[in-house]
Amino acid sequence: MIRGKINQRGQARVVIEMLGRNGQFQPTEVVLDTGFGGNILLPPNIIQGLEAIRSAEVDARLASGQEIQLPSWRGTVLWHGRPRSILVLQADGEPLLGMNLLRGSRVTLDVQPDGDVVIEELGR
Repeated sequence: MIRGKINQRGQARVVIEMLGRNGQFQPTEVVLDTGFGGNILLPPNIIQGLEAIRSAEVDARLASGQEIQLPSWRGTVLWHGRPRSILVLQADGEPLLGMNLLRGSRVTLDVQPDGDVVIEELGR
């Protein structure tokens, strides 16, 4: 189970564990973004600290409808207690957790300042 909080701006935030260059999982705070269909989107400064392998550029569509290409990386996240290889997209801005990574999970939000955010694994 992954737990987090709703911040004062109404964002659902959780801390996930990403595999770092030192071989240890390191905490990374992300915002849940149900409009993002990928796994994780991270800025370059966070990706630099990860054990990640560069992959191909990926076509992405912004909320504005603009289509762009983003660098991508193969990385590892500790998800529901198990290491999971994922595609990490690189872009400036806040780290985001998307719907693809949430697949197979139940997300519960108490949408109020300091409200609970809970991500639970659905039955396997």
